Amino acid sequence: MLATIRANTRTHVIGDRRHAKKKCLWFFVCLIPFLASSAIAGWGDPVHFGCENLKMAVEDELGVFDPTEEDMQWLTSISHKECFDSRDQLDAGDCENAITDLSGLEYAHNLKSMDFHLNKISSIGPLANLTKLKDVRLGRNYIHDLGPLRNLTRLSHLDVHGNGLSDLSPLSGLTQLETLQLRWNNIKDLSPLSGLINLTELHIYGNGLSNISPLSGLTNLTTLYIYDNEISSISALSGLTNLSHIGAQNNQISDISPLAGLSNLSILHLDGNRISDISPLAGLTSLTRLHLRYNPLAPQACDIFPQIIANNPGIYFKYDPCLSQYGLTISSSSGGSVTTPGEGVFEYGYETPVSVTATAHSNNHFVNWTGTAATAGIIENLSNPSITITVDRNYTLKANFVNDQAGSPSLSTYQAKDVTETSARLEAYLEDDGEEACDGWFRYWIKDRQSQTERSTSKDYPLHKSQLYAKEVYSLLPGTTYNYQAIAENSYGQVKGNTREFTTLEDVIHVDDDAVSDPAPTNLLISDPQEDGTANHPYDSIQEAIEHAQDLDKIVVHEGRYYETLNLMGKRLEIEGANPGASDIAAYPVIDAKQEGTVVTFNHGENPECVLTGLVLTGGLHDTSGAIACIGASPTIRNCLIAGNCGTGPTGAIIYAENSHSLFENITVYGNASKGSGSAFRFADSDALITNSILWNHGLTEIAVASGHNPLV
Repeated sequence: MLATIRANTRTHVIGDRRHAKKKCLWFFVCLIPFLASSAIAGWGDPVHFGCENLKMAVEDELGVFDPTEEDMQWLTSISHKECFDSRDQLDAGDCENAITDLSGLEYAHNLKSMDFHLNKISSIGPLANLTKLKDVRLGRNYIHDLGPLRNLTRLSHLDVHGNGLSDLSPLSGLTQLETLQLRWNNIKDLSPLSGLINLTELHIYGNGLSNISPLSGLTNLTTLYIYDNEISSISALSGLTNLSHIGAQNNQISDISPLAGLSNLSILHLDGNRISDISPLAGLTSLTRLHLRYNPLAPQACDIFPQIIANNPGIYFKYDPCLSQYGLTISSSSGGSVTTPGEGVFEYGYETPVSVTATAHSNNHFVNWTGTAATAGIIENLSNPSITITVDRNYTLKANFVNDQAGSPSLSTYQAKDVTETSARLEAYLEDDGEEACDGWFRYWIKDRQSQTERSTSKDYPLHKSQLYAKEVYSLLPGTTYNYQAIAENSYGQVKGNTREFTTLEDVIHVDDDAVSDPAPTNLLISDPQEDGTANHPYDSIQEAIEHAQDLDKIVVHEGRYYETLNLMGKRLEIEGANPGASDIAAYPVIDAKQEGTVVTFNHGENPECVLTGLVLTGGLHDTSGAIACIGASPTIRNCLIAGNCGTGPTGAIIYAENSHSLFENITVYGNASKGSGSAFRFADSDALITNSILWNHGLTEIAVASGHNPLV
């Protein structure tokens, strides 16, 4: 009876439309009476939603309370913008109506579009099997992993802006995408987009990008927004002749010749770059809007402006006024003056080099230069009182001095010594202690981050005239540039020496089979008793280095032949052999498995941050994977030679990938063999990427696909 009452109540809620859907579903059930009862068990039970706000959004869309799995089949579109207002706020913040969990949506098998912009969603796992989705809008959430979208191959519109994303690899197979919104993330690598040939609109601004070369093949693009990045080259755009809208302002672009052949360009924004030559724009005839402000345009640009206007009637054109002379305004603080060329406003022709010298008055010393010339980055050393600058726009320049109080000391900062990965020795020379002995110490900080990272050493006392003093600093970050400055002080005053910099060594683990400290070179059974992975006491086994390494460590393998097999143990490591630019292949370290198994195995979930590069892999012997096995793992393999390996099984491969999204880049697979009908690559349920690689002289099938997607080659 309760079930009957519930059914009647639900029918009243949804009305005739719901009744019609019920009839259709009963008709469908009648067509398939052979369905097992287990297959439809729970079909009429309410779906469990992980978020009450999502449940209410689904109920509003369906007009049904407590929707069942059966009801969810009628859900084709859904949106939820309860936290959105007209100001397009950037974060859901404390919005109590925000959706936080998509659990329950996985039953909406007919869902085609969804708009959950500005919510608090962090996982999109429930979308993984909703393969009818065409339009997904998830901007301004907390999503860091796009993996669940990997199989949604019908997607034509995707908006995931403002999520803090960095990895786009799950999008590489979504070739039906036409519109893609990726703005305001942390994306640095666009290579996964290189095969999305149906893209017509791409928004990737505000990511700190420097390389857009993967876009060179996207010939259907009509709209591209790449502004607020760190892009210097736009050569990738030269063949994208369908482009009509480009937003590239606030980058580091100087050469715009790739735009010369884009005859369909209508809107072009190039403000705030480093462009001096605009002649490539002279032949464009479809422009309706062109912005060129805040560029160091050459005087010749003034002759091209009229041509651009004539070729594009009615164009809205914004540019800075033409100047034949540029002003350099020079000033100084008290305690000194600029003696060359003096102080005041000076006019110079475009790109005129100007020598400028600041001279301190008695009992004062020069500190640094400030002004727009300093912030523009055209002064090599701001603490040098004698500089040369090139005038390519209007600049201001100010010399700053400080007073040396009578009786105070004077000193010079010396170059740092004994720099390691995490420590350095700072030195200074006390030229004069003034009227009395003084304290001496150092301050140091990460370059360009002084306010957040500055630290000081302990003080030495007493220090006297003509004395060298030094301090060891520890706990530094590997591979990081630091600034430092010596300081001396007595009761008469404090003075600061010149600012210098040093860069700590990269934190790497060394492997060398015949190091000087190894008592038995090439013998893995006898090792240096002090081996610890440092350059002086390297490990003599690569696997030993892997076992001692931590996530994100770098292992450098020195020249030699290493008789072993490797397992990366799920660690995110970069294992580097020879430099890929090395001209002599003998410089590449060799890993020789001696026919005792697969040379390198990745089977603990390794991701693309696990990198193998600059190595020769040989001597592998295995029934399915002679050289490399990627099982449930997606490493990056680049700049490697894979030769002299054998797959012994009936379908044995040299490189085998299962449930893998690996990247194989700049590799050569040469002279391998198989005892069956084998292949160089064999993929099962994988969508790997093979790029710029050579498969040669082994008599094997190049690529075999057991199941799943074909690799992208």
